[in-house]
Amino acid sequence: MNPNTNRIVRTAAVVAAVLMAIPAGVSAAEAASSSVVEASAPAKARKVATRRAARPRKVCTGRGRARRCVIVRPGAPAPIVPAPAAAPAPVPAAASAAIAPGGGDGGAFGFLFPNGANPGRWNPCVAVHYSVNASKAPAGGEADLQEAIRRLGGATGINFVYDGPTAAVPNNGDSSAATVIAWAAPGESNMLTGSAAGIGGASGIQTGGYIRLTKGFVVIDSTRAVAPGFGGGVTQGALLMHELGHMVGLNHSADQAQIMYPTVTERTPSDWGAGDRNGLTQVGATKGCLG
Repeated sequence: MNPNTNRIVRTAAVVAAVLMAIPAGVSAAEAASSSVVEASAPAKARKVATRRAARPRKVCTGRGRARRCVIVRPGAPAPIVPAPAAAPAPVPAAASAAIAPGGGDGGAFGFLFPNGANPGRWNPCVAVHYSVNASKAPAGGEADLQEAIRRLGGATGINFVYDGPTAAVPNNGDSSAATVIAWAAPGESNMLTGSAAGIGGASGIQTGGYIRLTKGFVVIDSTRAVAPGFGGGVTQGALLMHELGHMVGLNHSADQAQIMYPTVTERTPSDWGAGDRNGLTQVGATKGCLG
């Protein structure tokens, strides 16, 4: 493939933070609101109301073979055009894309990379490999993660392959190309800011009219006490499913009946809602292979 046709989507590492119900230092009214945490450079967190995203714009520099372009979305840091050989590095932006209403089967969903009829997604014909840093996982955390990934694979048709443990913790600006899921304290990851109980996202490259995700990340705040399992409400299972949803390209939903609602509350379901499943289908195997 001609390398000149590939454009690294630097801001494709759009991340989304989920707020726990009534987290420490946050009022009940704040916890119940549909707000998200926006991390930008420098890493200074601020709450922003969920809003419709403005139309993305493309910024290019250089000429001929040296020409490089990035897609810039609202709330993203100033674009940084990487060197041709550089791997896409996570650069968080506001997770507030437009919410797409569900059809007759209910629910609502949105995409981190709303690229017309071709939202950003993984190539479902190639296994997604990931590693886990569970050194600070709570009791039952690893088992909950395995179940959450099983459910994600079932809803998307994507094959997720565990590559073993790692000591890595995802951070903004790291150069690793590996997909990592980790539990960490806020001081260990600059992605954990404000009252976010977890954060997840992805980065990728744009080829033609498609955005193919190539790296994902999830970080769960290990200092938060969350009930294990998938019993509905504020659980470790719901938190993991939410962030994994971001890792495969989903944005927040405006519907409290969905796992992808911005806040994990007592109303959070025990499994994917209809809107969640609609969105996961759109970024899954039924949409075919990507080159």
